[in-house]
Amino acid sequence: MKLIHIENLDIQEFFDTPPPYAILSHTWEKDEVTFHDVNQKQVDGKAGWIKITSFCKIVNEYLLDPVKYVWVDTCCIDKSSSEELSEGINSMFRYYQEAVSCFVYLADVVYSDPSKPVDLSFERSRWFTRGWTLQELIAPTDLIFFDKGWQRIETKVNLASRIYTATNVDEITLISGDWSGASIARRMSWASTRETTRLEDIAYCLLGLFNVHMPLLYGEGSRAFIRLQEEILRQTDDYSLFAWDASQAEENIAHIGVLATHPRFFKDSGSIEAYPVAGPISISNLGIHARLSFKKNATGQTLVHLPCGFAGDVDSVVVLGLNLFQAEPVILSRARSKFRVSSTSEILRLDHHSEFYLLRTSRAVQSMVSKCCLTYSYIRKDYDRFIPVRLHPRQMWASNESTRSMTLTLPADGDRMFKAAAVFWCAAFEGCFAVI
Repeated sequence: MKLIHIENLDIQEFFDTPPPYAILSHTWEKDEVTFHDVNQKQVDGKAGWIKITSFCKIVNEYLLDPVKYVWVDTCCIDKSSSEELSEGINSMFRYYQEAVSCFVYLADVVYSDPSKPVDLSFERSRWFTRGWTLQELIAPTDLIFFDKGWQRIETKVNLASRIYTATNVDEITLISGDWSGASIARRMSWASTRETTRLEDIAYCLLGLFNVHMPLLYGEGSRAFIRLQEEILRQTDDYSLFAWDASQAEENIAHIGVLATHPRFFKDSGSIEAYPVAGPISISNLGIHARLSFKKNATGQTLVHLPCGFAGDVDSVVVLGLNLFQAEPVILSRARSKFRVSSTSEILRLDHHSEFYLLRTSRAVQSMVSKCCLTYSYIRKDYDRFIPVRLHPRQMWASNESTRSMTLTLPADGDRMFKAAAVFWCAAFEGCFAVI
């Protein structure tokens, strides 16, 4: 772990237990300094360096027992090393958790009159909208907010109600510092309105919140958030992970998986809590294997209840609508609808308990690009005639009498079996034959 010495401002590395340190939380602006900038003394005049030196001075002023070291994310991780970057991101929650104190710098807030409460610019600060600052809010035990000029605003505990308004993180979690009892859905809801510069970071910034460690693969896009959920499932049987709003799924999705592609789909899931009695969940190449109560509705849709419901309402249960994706073995996908909450009495009316697979990831509408060509010839040119009378799937076949060919357009993905058939009428023997 790399730390900055408050007095000489040099970066020192500690391989075992680090000394006590304070930590900075902020939003990145222009002209931030990197590890190499500090190491090579190329920091003079940079706004990011002025912020760091001011932070070091404030630490000495406000801590009753001043520390000698501080940690700042811009320059205490050598981002040119992929190994160090991965270790730093996977350890960042712990860095904030183990800090003596966390100083939050709000660059867009001016607290001009300390005799009065800070105005609404506090809740509107950009700091409350960024993905990385969620863990920086929750992890530290002692957290103090400062304005643009390093004027002290107040502590996290004393501003808990206003922070709840800005973030939807409940006051109990903010005051106690214990988020372990919050369901997966509730924790996801905390990140639902937050943004990151890179798409993958919306998953990586949540690793510590779910006690997950996984490699960083920049370039994988939304697959990073899928991997995060898969790792969560390997550690928990909290079915609230599936309680998200599928009605907002992308329009090009033909079959919706039970794993969301972004935390924004959990925006309305903050009140969902998991029930302690739940069946095991396992992941395989077929999908997510689960045993759940279910019934069929009038349209043939499968309704399953999840062992979770509204917080404080023990008679509530989350119900998901599922569609058949594959018949053998049974694989179900999410219906394009929001989850609903019903009463536990409905469980008693459910027809069956069964084991089945849930489609993990969504499948887009397939583009038709691959083609298969069937050609034929006549033995007796004037007598033999082949006439296509039945084609399946009809819209995927095209015939050309002049070239004596039939063209079948195939799904672009070749990873599954595809069935097609063509039935011809043969005038020579007054009968039909089929090609399957």
